[in-house]
Amino acid sequence: MKEIWKDIKGYNGLYMVGSKGGVISLPRKHQPKGALLTQPKGTRVDLRKDGKRVTREVHQLVGGAFVPNPLNKQLIYH
Repeated sequence: MKEIWKDIKGYNGLYMVGSKGGVISLPRKHQPKGALLTQPKGTRVDLRKDGKRVTREVHQLVGGAFVPNPLNKQLIYH
């Protein structure tokens, strides 16, 4: 099965998360090729935006991108 990539909410155009748990940074001025930040099944990743760094759990990024949330719940239980 091929990995599907979606923008990370709040980081559109900067980072994407894959359906298998990969996280990539998209090409930017200082990093023209982009980069794989975590292999599938990684646990945490640092995201940077506007000079601020945030550490996020990969499973939460995957859930936020791929799990329907019609009730707008804040937590993912598994």
